[in-house]
Amino acid sequence: MPISQDTIVTVLIRNRSRFIGYAWVVVGNPQLAEDILQDVTLAAIKKADQIQDEQHLHAWLRRAIRLRGLELRRNQLGKARLLSPQVLDLLEQANLKRQGTNDSDRMEALRQCAEQLSEKAKATLAMRYGEDIKPAEIAVRTGRPIKSVYQMITRAHTALRKCIGARLKAEGGAA
Repeated sequence: MPISQDTIVTVLIRNRSRFIGYAWVVVGNPQLAEDILQDVTLAAIKKADQIQDEQHLHAWLRRAIRLRGLELRRNQLGKARLLSPQVLDLLEQANLKRQGTNDSDRMEALRQCAEQLSEKAKATLAMRYGEDIKPAEIAVRTGRPIKSVYQMITRAHTALRKCIGARLKAEGGAA
């Protein structure tokens, strides 16, 4: 028996931050991620008669988000290069393993912890992951030795991991 539209809406509301996060990873832009989720939500409601249950819905939504995101990326050639489809496959596998953790708590912890980074670390991470600039190019752009760029990225990762773990542990969540 097909899934009800009410169930689709409930699943989307309950997992909104997870789906937004996934869309954001695909397109690298939070506003586009919101647009993708809206488009996919409408499509899911229209195709409710083709979706069997919640597990099928989760798989369908992830695939629809990915396809819509890749379509938007193709239409925006010339912009910063984003994650490859192979990396997206790996993220999808990791996402399936993590199902059941509270992503909204984890995302909120990430936001709060990222705010604590130095401006230099924030700028370096934005170039590395937001613009997909290699550390060697970051070194050239910032006039810093490449070793210090790698150290900055490593220290930022470590600080974020520790901070997120501590926040989730303090809130009783899974780290």
